[in-house]
Amino acid sequence: MFALVLTLADTIASMEISEHIDVSNFSTMHIGGNARYGAALKNSDDVKNLITFAKTNDVTPHMIGEGSNTVFADNELEILLIQNKLKGIKIVSHNADKVEVEVIAGENWNEFVLWTVKHNLAGVEALTAIPGLVNASPVQNIGAYGQEISQVIQSVDAFDIQEEKFVSFTNSQCDFAYRSSIFKQYPQRYWILSITVSLVENSFPGIPPYKTAEEYFKEKGITNPSLEQIVDGITNIRWSKLPRPEDLPNCGSWFKNPVVESKVLEKVQENYPEIPSWPLDGNLAKISAGWLVEQAVGKGWCKGSFCIYDKQALVLVNRGRERSYKELVEFEEEIKSTVLDKFNIELEREPILIE
Repeated sequence: MFALVLTLADTIASMEISEHIDVSNFSTMHIGGNARYGAALKNSDDVKNLITFAKTNDVTPHMIGEGSNTVFADNELEILLIQNKLKGIKIVSHNADKVEVEVIAGENWNEFVLWTVKHNLAGVEALTAIPGLVNASPVQNIGAYGQEISQVIQSVDAFDIQEEKFVSFTNSQCDFAYRSSIFKQYPQRYWILSITVSLVENSFPGIPPYKTAEEYFKEKGITNPSLEQIVDGITNIRWSKLPRPEDLPNCGSWFKNPVVESKVLEKVQENYPEIPSWPLDGNLAKISAGWLVEQAVGKGWCKGSFCIYDKQALVLVNRGRERSYKELVEFEEEIKSTVLDKFNIELEREPILIE
């Protein structure tokens, strides 16, 4: 929690502002220098006050959740780092077909998933064990094991920093795509304050339509798992393949699965017919980024403090827990250039870099 070192006058008098914040504590990769200022958003009424403070002090306001998708540079950053501390979950409508739930952006994402299970609500159970807060879920259009948050979001309430006003987006206005949204396209323009999702009452929604999940429950002999069993199963699958950020600093999947024209995939298949891929609309295909990295560089490859995780080539980890943003970026670039040289496919980073 930020310590009080500076109190503002007039409209900002009630807020606590800190100076020279160690940002490595706010990224699960555990690297980064200092933010010039820091604050905690505990009341949506303070949003405009924080914007005013940032403008007055000539710094860029930057909202953060748990830092599971953010990496900071090593230098002194001219930013106002704001922790989202807004909380709350409530059912806003309930009928025979659906249950609409509003979730305030500062809630822990996985705690919300467990809340839905407790209330026998299906729709996000396969998204369990994803690190971060609710505010990050629509930005990345988080997805796993056959589900995406875009499938259940009804609306997103946010603050438009550019226009300095509160705004609301319908699902279609969010411009959701694979690991993308309007909030990802315009980073830090919109501060997400809450989301409203549409769920269904169903304690036995069926096995998530994803090969890994189907194989898991087949091995367990479970043909119709409960919500609790699905959450337990997906959690076991996820942490058997991925490192927990608290044990080994990482930001989860570092690269997106590239979407390419079918002819690009066909060219690669000439030499690598086994390449994992999924057909998409519009003569496009999605290719496994993890497979590309594994073939081009290999699991477990390290350079300095950073390594490709030995169980999942999509994940970059900070084994040495050293603060070297420059080293991380160089590590990433070497992986990308090797994949490009071998497959003529360019990888795109998922985490946001703040410089």
